[in-house]
Amino acid sequence: MTKKKTKKKAAPARSEKPIVVFGLGKLGLPLACLLARHYHVTGLDTSRRRVAAIEHDEFNDQDREPQVEALFADVHGLTDTTHSLSVAHLGSNTRDFLTLGDDFVTLIGAAQAIFIAVPTPEDEQGRLSSEHVVQAMNDIHDARYACGKHANPDTIIFIVSTLMPGETEALREYTPDLQVIYAPTLIALGSVVENLMHPSQVMIGWDDWYAGTADIAVSDRIEAYLGALTERGTLAGLHTTYARTAEVEVAKLSINAMLTSRVAFAQAVMALCDQYPNCDAHNTLDLIGSDPRIGHAYLAPGLGAGGPCLPRDTLALAADAIHPLAQGHFQNIAATNDLMAHYAAAACGLVRTVAILGAPYKLGTPNETQSAAHTIAAILKTRGTAAWLHNPEYDTAEAALALTVHADAAIIALPHPMYATLHLASIDWSIAKCHTIIDPWRTLHTPPPKHIDYIVPGHFLLDHAP
Repeated sequence: MTKKKTKKKAAPARSEKPIVVFGLGKLGLPLACLLARHYHVTGLDTSRRRVAAIEHDEFNDQDREPQVEALFADVHGLTDTTHSLSVAHLGSNTRDFLTLGDDFVTLIGAAQAIFIAVPTPEDEQGRLSSEHVVQAMNDIHDARYACGKHANPDTIIFIVSTLMPGETEALREYTPDLQVIYAPTLIALGSVVENLMHPSQVMIGWDDWYAGTADIAVSDRIEAYLGALTERGTLAGLHTTYARTAEVEVAKLSINAMLTSRVAFAQAVMALCDQYPNCDAHNTLDLIGSDPRIGHAYLAPGLGAGGPCLPRDTLALAADAIHPLAQGHFQNIAATNDLMAHYAAAACGLVRTVAILGAPYKLGTPNETQSAAHTIAAILKTRGTAAWLHNPEYDTAEAALALTVHADAAIIALPHPMYATLHLASIDWSIAKCHTIIDPWRTLHTPPPKHIDYIVPGHFLLDHAP
């Protein structure tokens, strides 16, 4: 592994040759917009509906990211001679070029760089499926084959989609004459643009560099393209590391598993604190995190890590691991991560309805993928209990109060400011059905009346354990 000290270079050289981005979803569209500040970029997607929606500024709420719409408006449809962004629909294979026609062959054949940012969903075994990445590589192969000798021999392919270990090497077989770089991004929904512009680190999986056979000119181009994503337009001053592709593949998944393990550890400490009188989980975790060897990041009370990456990548490693200790370790992380969700569901008691306030998987995004709220709802469903979910990004505080009044119990599944200031005094508790409120983050500024069973971590949750 080599940590390269990146010197500040001049702005990326302008070129009429385009950059192509495969996939215009949660990662691909922000990535295309940022690259288009410096280059001519064409974004491709197999979903005709998504392309049409993007062109008409009709962004899906679940995919909406802060700053993306403004970035897109700045670069889309420009006639600037140095940079621009256009989007187009790509058929299911290159034999059906649809609206692109022969332009697709020319576009791919001439590209100076191609970024693949397509989804890699879980398969039936829990591993990440590279089916969409394989399709993109196959499309690139077919298009370049059709171009023949006119294909650009210096095209660099960047795979930024998350892959299972060993897959980048297999994908190189589609374009053995080109440089294929694995450069996964470390992002979270709700802050994708911010994470791309200010990366915590930049990992570059490139076996040639590690073997000492890398072309420095190619290295400079790699850093120029990845640097174009950042706010300053350069990797200078950023923690940039070259490593073997397999090492980067393992590292990307393991980083998310490590973050999940910290959240899971907090769940275990919360459960432990419930055993002892006058032992508060908030204070205990703060003491643990104050040790400089540990720190406070991802170490707080709550209901477990959610979203499309952290739990998924942890389970993917568990599914891929052969050694029983490694497999068991990742399985245990995933299981412990859901500990408080099970506790919260059990603490509601045997009831007919539960209001779950906070459907998104984290603050700052409406996205509900694998959120704690949905985990709890699924647990409750197995017990015959109906869950009413509230999303603060869409729904009002009045709606949250109404759900709380009419449900038998309520769980605050996200520490959203809306819930902190809920006007509980406005509720006529004499007619309200709710008898239990569970608040893992101690979000409420004003607790409910004393006759309501108000449960927070470190206070009697063990009595309700399944």
